[in-house]
Amino acid sequence: KLKRYILIEHQRHHIFIMKLTTSSICAFLLLASGVHAQGNEMVKMCLFYANESGHARSDPIINQQCASGHVHTFYGPQNFHPNTKYEDIRDTPAKYSSTPFVENQSLYWHPSIYRVTDDGSGTETFTRVNNLETSPYYRWDKSNGPETIAFPPGFRMIAHSNDAGATQGGETGENMLTECCDFDANGEEQCETWDRLHFPTRTCGFLGIAMSMPTCWNEVSLGDDNDHKSHMAYTTNGEVNGPCPSGFNKRVPQVQLFVRISNYQGGKYQLSDGASEWHVDFFNGWKEGKLQQLIDTCQPDRSHPAGDFNPECSCAEENLTKNTEVAGAVCDSEVRRLIIDEAIDVTTRLPSGSCEGDLIAKSWTQLTDSTIQCTMPPGTPIGGEEGEEGDEDGDAAEDGEEGMEGEAEDGDEEEDGDIEDGDEGWDAASGDEEEVGDTEEGDEDSDAASGDEEEDADAEEGDEDSDAASGDEEEDGDEEASDEEASGEEEDGDEASDEGASGEEEDGDEASGEEMDGDEEEDGDDEDAEDENESVGTARVSSVGSSGTQSCDLSCWGNFDACESGIVATCENYYQACKSECHEAEANGEIAEDELSTCLDEWCMDDKQICYDEAESRCRRRRRNCLRKC
Repeated sequence: KLKRYILIEHQRHHIFIMKLTTSSICAFLLLASGVHAQGNEMVKMCLFYANESGHARSDPIINQQCASGHVHTFYGPQNFHPNTKYEDIRDTPAKYSSTPFVENQSLYWHPSIYRVTDDGSGTETFTRVNNLETSPYYRWDKSNGPETIAFPPGFRMIAHSNDAGATQGGETGENMLTECCDFDANGEEQCETWDRLHFPTRTCGFLGIAMSMPTCWNEVSLGDDNDHKSHMAYTTNGEVNGPCPSGFNKRVPQVQLFVRISNYQGGKYQLSDGASEWHVDFFNGWKEGKLQQLIDTCQPDRSHPAGDFNPECSCAEENLTKNTEVAGAVCDSEVRRLIIDEAIDVTTRLPSGSCEGDLIAKSWTQLTDSTIQCTMPPGTPIGGEEGEEGDEDGDAAEDGEEGMEGEAEDGDEEEDGDIEDGDEGWDAASGDEEEVGDTEEGDEDSDAASGDEEEDADAEEGDEDSDAASGDEEEDGDEEASDEEASGEEEDGDEASDEGASGEEEDGDEASGEEMDGDEEEDGDDEDAEDENESVGTARVSSVGSSGTQSCDLSCWGNFDACESGIVATCENYYQACKSECHEAEANGEIAEDELSTCLDEWCMDDKQICYDEAESRCRRRRRNCLRKC
């Protein structure tokens, strides 16, 4: 098959080279006559964080000596104690960070988001939203001065949605964007957007909140000796490559923090600071010299029109080291032990007041395995793992049941110290749902097994939810749920995981080989059809309540991570096989000797990239369909 493919590629590339030669001559003539083709000059780098690193009333930019005025949600290193310096985050081992790439240990944060419910007597309960993911998008455009440089060591900044210059540019004519997105029958996003912070009362497949930070720097302050804002300015027209105001002689990459709330429940929400404006904090933690290397070497996709705010993501995957030990979020019990002892997950009163409360002195200089004793698995909603400890007001947990109805994160999944039981629950749930995800590829045996295992999983999850619904959120209830999940689902979970792994391997082969033959579109159609056939079974999982939705969501993300983890090995194997076929084709006279390097360096590299792109698309499509069913 590969031999035939190489011959086809050989002919295709000959045609391509002829076209390229003609195009190059035309382009040269245009340039020689002073006519410049208009195209995109922006590079967009996407860094996807599957979960937070934690939540705390901390702000290492504003005040390193005492508690922040409100709770923040952090992404990146688990180093988010107020007493955190640049060197602390830069030198954070990747295993203690939620960053997807080792070289970037920057810390990003924003006000925590709370769902507000009322028990009918006028008492409000604030339940923190934890089913979050974020994508810091980096954009730079070197087509206009001043020069674009990397953030210097120690750099930090804060941006608010109502700052001067923040009300222009971006995707909607504003740097601020909120979108409520659902998925249609074809799995495509259908979104309603606002150019401000907005919490709709209706449900959404996901709610996205995005804001771009300023890009013009005054070259003087690192943001550590002023109001943390005045050393930066937005361009005069809001565009990434727009003119910088006078006195701002350097340009840094634009950081757009895009936060997503999966399965947004609607109702009433508010920020931890009670404000109607959104703000984002950025503390540079890039490995010194690495971001500048990316700025200097990454090229824009000029197939997009000039001024396109969203060209294809590029630059990161091929130039950065993937973090294979992504950390989960620090448990609230650990935040109470290491930073400040107060309830910030479910409470009837939001902690507030700058320097209010007793900050616990930082007890570590470098994070180790013994520093943080409870970390949730990546992608796991948190907030209720502390049981009765989670609310100092006593009755907040009871009041919070209404909030729990739609927020999966409020379920008591783990007691402080019960991490082993929690891990077993994660493995079992992931395995069961992985079975569902992998049947999308048409494994009949998996289909047969999936139905039975789904019923088992549903029954167990239903029992667990019954406990939660009846108010058994204390330690005993958690132990019962954990024991039941560990004993009842272990066998099914293992079986599902084994079969799921087999299905995943098959998918990887399809992504690397069959996509080349044009079967991808047909596979996609079959997959969508199977999704519809399975919707009845998976609907049972989501109908049992918040724990079912949570289990379904986590399984979708677990399957996505497993799918992505197989891409590198699959495509690398295909690449090596392609190179072997090039040498064999040259030895047999099927290609000329001087074409061997073209075969190795161009054809095989092109096809390796196609393998990556198509396999990534397949993984994302499966995740999208899975979440839509949840």
